Amino acid sequence: MLINEDFNAAFYGGVNSNSLSPIAAFFLTDGTAAGDHAGGRAFVTGKGYTIPGATESAFFRIQA
Repeated sequence: MLINEDFNAAFYGGVNSNSLSPIAAFFLTDGTAAGDHAGGRAFVTGKGYTIPGATESAFFRIQA
């Protein structure tokens, strides 16, 4: 489903599925999710995030 409005999301990442740590969170309640969509096409932050310990691959969980 395409994103057509702001939404809440939390992103987790780690070197394996048992080591997931919070990477970033975006919520309407605190304003961090304002303008988080790119014209109904994709979620865009314009930032890069480091996954501690990951050099070639990583595991992710997204709660939205």
